[in-house]
Amino acid sequence: MFQAPVIDMGRTGKRIRQLCMVNGYTVRRLQEYLQIVCPQSIYNWYHGKTLPSLDHLFALSVLLHIPMNWLLVAEATEYERYRKRRFGRMPQMRRLVAYKNIV
Repeated sequence: MFQAPVIDMGRTGKRIRQLCMVNGYTVRRLQEYLQIVCPQSIYNWYHGKTLPSLDHLFALSVLLHIPMNWLLVAEATEYERYRKRRFGRMPQMRRLVAYKNIV
């Protein structure tokens, strides 16, 4: 049975943090850009405790020049686990998976 995707908050926070670090944005600069009073909410995103609001996700995607859905990481479903077991050994699938995991 197909399950709806669920956002992995921990991996999403790591991705947001990594993208901000690669692009040279500090927490202070993000706080000013997003007009957030307390930087604690950004740290909560980074540690996977909370997710950014839709407005903040959109602003981050504009700032980082990437689509919003690239900021979010879905949890692996049973189908994806099966697909990785079944097709993980094929060279062309390994290349596809490696390309897909590029930030």
